Amino acid sequence: MGELPVVAVLGDSVATSLGLPESRGHWPSVIRASRPDLRVVSFAKVASQITDSAARIDEIIAASPSMIVIAHGGRECLLRTTSALRLIKTDPNLPLTATPRGVVRGARRTVYRRVLNELTGERRRVLTPLMRLRPNLDAARFADLFDEIMSAVLDRTDAPVIVLIPHGHAMGFHPWSTAAVAAVQEHMRVWGDRDARVTVVDTGDEFASDASAYQFDGVHFSPDGHRRVAQALLEALDGVVQTPAQPNGDW
Repeated sequence: MGELPVVAVLGDSVATSLGLPESRGHWPSVIRASRPDLRVVSFAKVASQITDSAARIDEIIAASPSMIVIAHGGRECLLRTTSALRLIKTDPNLPLTATPRGVVRGARRTVYRRVLNELTGERRRVLTPLMRLRPNLDAARFADLFDEIMSAVLDRTDAPVIVLIPHGHAMGFHPWSTAAVAAVQEHMRVWGDRDARVTVVDTGDEFASDASAYQFDGVHFSPDGHRRVAQALLEALDGVVQTPAQPNGDW
C-alpha cells in the first residue's frame, strides 16, 4: 500500500485548538478524523504570522504535500496590538477563565476594568500574566508574503491549494480593521481566478450573522465553527486529492 497523501495546513491560531475545551476539536483534527485516507500535517501555530510560514516554505515543501490549505490573514485584519492578557485565575478552587485577548484602546478597555473590578471587589485572587505579540503586518506586506508562498508552492509542487478567507464576527471582542479586512480578503480571492489549482473557501456569508460560529473574541472558531469550516474544506478536498490505489490480488 502506498503512503497516504499529505494535506499540509499553514496558518495562525484559527487553525489550532486555542480556546477549545478539547484539544482535538479544531478543524484540522476534524478533517483528520473524517478522512483517514489522508495524513494531515499542521504547520499552524498560535500567534503565528505569515512570515513564519514563509520562513518554513522549504520544510513545508519537503513534506511532499498532495494538498496545501492556507489559513493566514486574520491577524492582519485586527487592529494593531503588541501585547495581550492571556487569562485570569479568580480563585485557587476555580478553573482558569480565558479573558479577551488583545489590549485595545477606547471603550473595549473598560471590559478589562469591569472584570478586574468585579473580581478584586469580591476579594478573589487575580492572576494576569501577559503575552507579548509581534506587531501586525500591514495589508501590503501581507500581500507580498502571501504571493511569495503561493508562487513557491505552485512553482515547486504539483499540489493544489485551498485558501481559507479570514473572517470575524462584528460582535466579538477584538476590533477589526475594515480596510485591512477588505484588502486581505480581496488579495486572497484573486488567486482563485489566477490559477486553476487554487480553490477559495469563504465562510463569510454563512458565518456573518452567526455569532455561535465564533468564541467570545469573534475571531477564533467555536467547536461548531470548527466543524463547519472542516465540512467546507472537506467538500473542497473531495475529488481533488487522490488516495493511493489499493493493491490487487496479483501483488
